[in-house]
Amino acid sequence: MSEIKLIKPSAEYAAKIAEYRDEFITYNDYFTVCDVNRIPGAERILEFDRAIDWIENCRLCEHAETNPYEDCPIATQYIAVRKSDDRIVGMIHLRHELSNEELRNFDGNIGYSVRPSERLKGYAKELLRLCLEKAREYRLEKVLLCCVDTNLGSRKAILANGGEYECTNYGEESRLHVELYWILI
Repeated sequence: MSEIKLIKPSAEYAAKIAEYRDEFITYNDYFTVCDVNRIPGAERILEFDRAIDWIENCRLCEHAETNPYEDCPIATQYIAVRKSDDRIVGMIHLRHELSNEELRNFDGNIGYSVRPSERLKGYAKELLRLCLEKAREYRLEKVLLCCVDTNLGSRKAILANGGEYECTNYGEESRLHVELYWILI
């Protein structure tokens, strides 16, 4: 049985979501290959001063009719909550399609993070496993995952969940090498 559960962000978790965001800021530990000012798996969280506004934005992004971003596909945001103490240990963002080159070459269908104070405990592997179950519910047949070549923990989580290496791309802006992996669902 899993130690964590994936749930959609809600007002009930607003304070804990703010704590999660603030921990990344405190550790100065946020970047993605395409945008050095983004926490992986917590799509656009740094654009919002209030967690409650980010939660509403996540809800809007779930449907084509309400998605406020032309350049982003329909997506579902989840928070990973540890069952024993209700603490958010990670976040994961499931994009239902790869609608542009940036997603196909650097971001993939799924982005995720584990809060700095909870790393090296196996949460990334479990977080990804649970999200693959969600992807199956959305009838996705395969998903693309990307990780920086130096992120050994993420690579390990991807491989443990059946990731098949495709290639490595170089991000001109970030100057990082990104490995692409496919997982069949």
